[in-house]
Amino acid sequence: MQGTTFTRSLSALALLACGAILLAGDLNPPAGPVAPTMKTLDEIEARTPINLTNTPGDADSLYKITAPGSYYLTGNITGVVGKHGIEIAAAGVTLDLNGFDLAGVAGSLAGVFASSGSDDVAVRNGSIRNWGDSGVNLFTFSAERSEFDGLRVTGNGSVGIAADNAARIRDCVVSNNGGSGITTSQGAVITGVASFQNGNTGISAGSGSLVAHCAAYLNEGYGISVASGGTVVECIARGNSTYGIGTSSNCQVIDCQASANTLDGIRCAGTGSMIRGNACTLNGLNAGDGAGIVVVSNDNTIEGNVCTDNDRGIHVTGLNNLILKNSCADNTTHYQIVAGNRYGAIVNITAGGAAAVTGSAAASTLLTTDPWANFSY
Repeated sequence: MQGTTFTRSLSALALLACGAILLAGDLNPPAGPVAPTMKTLDEIEARTPINLTNTPGDADSLYKITAPGSYYLTGNITGVVGKHGIEIAAAGVTLDLNGFDLAGVAGSLAGVFASSGSDDVAVRNGSIRNWGDSGVNLFTFSAERSEFDGLRVTGNGSVGIAADNAARIRDCVVSNNGGSGITTSQGAVITGVASFQNGNTGISAGSGSLVAHCAAYLNEGYGISVASGGTVVECIARGNSTYGIGTSSNCQVIDCQASANTLDGIRCAGTGSMIRGNACTLNGLNAGDGAGIVVVSNDNTIEGNVCTDNDRGIHVTGLNNLILKNSCADNTTHYQIVAGNRYGAIVNITAGGAAAVTGSAAASTLLTTDPWANFSY
């Protein structure tokens, strides 16, 4: 018993000795004053808040950014008559709306406006609505290489987002604007945009632009239009008041859906374009007159499209076009092609038989083995 007590006492003394050593710290600290180890407030938030001290406005703007850098909102902004919400007057500016709301009033100017020399600007993450002019205008003074990300731009008097050359617009909603939802100059990349009920074209992209994974619905002009050298891929254009998708020369429209537009689903108005793999249905709606695909120019390729329930399935009025591997069903007229074009055989398979199939093999009901054939049924 005494041995056990003695052992416990020694253990306790050892623990106390160790604790004393640990608490003593370094007996030879480094020379000089002790430096701080925590970050300053400027290091925690290196961006500049938008306010009257940092970004005071002028005669035509509530707030004005005049130096490059990263800026952010700390609250909502309400517009006034005759002024922009935020004016950007410098290149190399990133504006983070931080989830807040820029709300205009009748007679106000643009929500965000870029004046001369404001290239390389980014605007992201917030709502811009009800401004008397455009929601975001980086076009008037040709602000190039701008970026727009995560914006909700609604109910503005003119264009929702207006951008110049080499703009990138991603994951935005543009709706109920008085003009087009989005307009850009050359070389834009527009992805993941929903454009709804705007007063003109839903998405209007300049030459050499890419429009991908977008939806344009119930706009008063085209759903989507691209100028020469543009590409539209995996987009939806539905219920627009004129054409679903419109192209100029040397364009591509691939794997899109164009349906229930008042006039044509896809209108190819330039030379040297590829229209491939699209589904076009119910165009010519509401007493309109429309084709699934109409080609009014020369030297285009129309391949592998499906056109159903239109006034005309595929309508070609230009010359020297190539029409291959398309399918048309339940249109008033399936194919209407003027002389001077080239096309695979047009095979009516309505009477080709439609026997049920159970098992691993069945005879073809396509009535042809031509790999370039177009079908109607």
